[in-house]
Amino acid sequence: IITTYDWDLVFTKEPTGVTIDRNLNYKCTTTTLPKGASDMIQIAIRGHKIWQPGIFNYGENFSLTFVDTKDLGIQKMVKQWFEKQWSYDSGSQALNSDCYADIKIMQLDRQNSNIGGYILEHCYLQDFSLQDLQGENSAVQTVTINIHYDRYKTENI
Repeated sequence: IITTYDWDLVFTKEPTGVTIDRNLNYKCTTTTLPKGASDMIQIAIRGHKIWQPGIFNYGENFSLTFVDTKDLGIQKMVKQWFEKQWSYDSGSQALNSDCYADIKIMQLDRQNSNIGGYILEHCYLQDFSLQDLQGENSAVQTVTINIHYDRYKTENI
């Protein structure tokens, strides 16, 4: 059994020049939670090895899956964000400060009530994928984005 988590997403800092439609429903799902790990430092004292915690590494990847609207609002936003980071025609990368977003994700229970969440800082869009429907079923269109964040903070947990 795969556990899924439901989220309500809000951009607290938008990438420069990317249109974030405030009327759009940014509810999404994941199968993981934000995480980080502490680097361990080995210290040898007269041949005996001990370990102590080192720098905490927050930088992780996080995948979010959205159900898109009939006017493809999620896809349009993701495309803008993706194209903002790299210009294929000129072969140039945008400024770091223009590309990142800060994202607040609030975990929802099965009644869509907020039960706590995370603030993901300095998020970059790594990649995205669209569901291939192939006209074989009446499934809704989904968009999955993979973001990288530098750090996270918990909120109301």
